[in-house]
Amino acid sequence: MASPSLKQWLSQPLVAIDGLYDVLQGQPEWTAKVREEIKKTFNSDSHLEQVPSIPETPLHLLYDGQLVRFRCQVQDQYEPEYFIGKYKVKDKTGALKDCTSFYRETLKHAVEAEFDLASSHNLAQRNVCYCISLPGQNDWVSQTLLEQQRALGTTTALDSSHRSSSKRAFNDQVDSMETEVCEDTKKVRATDPCNGGNASSNDGNTSSSSPAAGSSASAGYNLPLPDAAAIACLVKFYCDEEVNINDVVEVLGVVCLDPSLSAANLDCDVDCTMEDTRGPAAKLPPSLVPRLHCLDVRVLQHANPLLPVVAPLPDWCVDAPDTRELLRCLLEEACLGDPLAGDFLISCLVGSVYVRLDMNIHGQFPLNISGITPELTSAGFPARLYSLLQRLTSHSVLLPLTIHNLNTMPIVPKKDYSNNELRSGLLQLPRHTLLTIDETVMQAGQLDAIGLKNLEQIGNVIKNQQCKYDFQFHDIEMNTNINILVLSQGKSLLPSERELVLRPKHSDVEKAFNSVESKLSPLVLEQLRKYISLARLADYRMSAHIQEFLQDEFVKTRERNKDAMTPERFHSLQVLSRLLSKSCGEAELTPTIWHSATVLDTQLTERVSALKRPASRFSTPTLR
Repeated sequence: MASPSLKQWLSQPLVAIDGLYDVLQGQPEWTAKVREEIKKTFNSDSHLEQVPSIPETPLHLLYDGQLVRFRCQVQDQYEPEYFIGKYKVKDKTGALKDCTSFYRETLKHAVEAEFDLASSHNLAQRNVCYCISLPGQNDWVSQTLLEQQRALGTTTALDSSHRSSSKRAFNDQVDSMETEVCEDTKKVRATDPCNGGNASSNDGNTSSSSPAAGSSASAGYNLPLPDAAAIACLVKFYCDEEVNINDVVEVLGVVCLDPSLSAANLDCDVDCTMEDTRGPAAKLPPSLVPRLHCLDVRVLQHANPLLPVVAPLPDWCVDAPDTRELLRCLLEEACLGDPLAGDFLISCLVGSVYVRLDMNIHGQFPLNISGITPELTSAGFPARLYSLLQRLTSHSVLLPLTIHNLNTMPIVPKKDYSNNELRSGLLQLPRHTLLTIDETVMQAGQLDAIGLKNLEQIGNVIKNQQCKYDFQFHDIEMNTNINILVLSQGKSLLPSERELVLRPKHSDVEKAFNSVESKLSPLVLEQLRKYISLARLADYRMSAHIQEFLQDEFVKTRERNKDAMTPERFHSLQVLSRLLSKSCGEAELTPTIWHSATVLDTQLTERVSALKRPASRFSTPTLR
């Protein structure tokens, strides 16, 4: 069997799929063969990068049935969708031929199609997920992805016929939405409820707009964070792919932009008893929420566009110590000369959960930087520090922890049973997002019931890396893996792995950050951005010799001072030493790094112990 070529997959993916279907005679596992061929063809980053990506390629430059990529987060999951998977058509001789509507929204032979309604084998099902572009994506990531697309020509390489058809399709879509009439009578919805499916049945009142203006509809996208540039897709899976809510994935699939799907429901000759139970966001027209039929999906290790997706990660250990020292010095300077700030901020940035045993969650290193005086806050220190970290990390979010935000902001995702959708909340973030919580803006006040619950759930994420999604009648605990930095004047209201009491050598915020900025050339920024991702993903192990060494250290320290080495502190030291090892490019813990971790931890503890804290400005949160 001849495999479809790369050129055919890029230009005519549905033709390639139909060819495989004809050769395999619609065997039950033929979709697995499609996926196998796709994996074989796009087994390198150079091939994968030739596929236009959403949203870097505007929707109006794409055509219906094109192969595209979508890097996204699974925001919600729906019930399986039933559709006519197999049907017969008559050729010119009157002979019947089997055809398929897999990877399509419509039947391509609707006029002459003969349906065997008595056979249940005609029906198939596919899983449907509502996926959104990654929340909290920083500007440099978006710009890098866009430049990569432009360099490869995938944003402008569509041939003129496809451009023309795309423009016509878009204009037709606008017309069809205005008149609420579908003029394309030769197509029948493969998943129309009247045809036995439970697909979308738009009410015809949703207005269509251009992709540029379509960003105004982001409020209806059901996003964790407001984002005018965000886009969502209704992704349909065929091979029982294991994707879960909050997974960060890259989907390779066939996009459906058919304007007929934007019109009012197609007229049916039979009574339609099937009801579309999906949420409102999933019913938006393809100009706002394209339908994407998945050929292959990859759960991403990282979301850094400077690193390969398919190929192995580059070797970086040789340069790791020098790069770490560069980053440490820059962070120390940004923190006004505090000698401990660089080491602990690096640990916070490269942390990642590596074990979950009951309630013992290890790997992340949530950090509370306290001692940020009102003078430093007025000088813009919290905002300038976050802006710097924003330029270094791929995804980040700043949460000003005010009474108003806690009482009113949707922080915890909540199930809306009336619309059958999971209403997103701020804590529904991609893994390894840097969540910076600014407590310096907190003023005296009272929290209501919602505010107390939000505060509790933020603390739960910090302490246990879990968020309890509100399903009204019960809560469902969802695992998270978020890097968290808390900025506060006194000790934080929230739990944290360690507290770093800031000891600045000076208070000139403007001078410090201007100096840091002058050292951040494009090459240095690229080096640091790669380093943070690679250090987080680096392998780590502990040999039997090191495990025995740690046990001896624990026993010796306990013998000298039982209170100085509690089991909790020992586990915290193990996490810190692990992160120090990885950030130094070491795959295995060494006694030297362990002693460095104990020294840093002791210095941190001494700062807190020596501090005479003023009385808290805030009373214990109470119900109104």
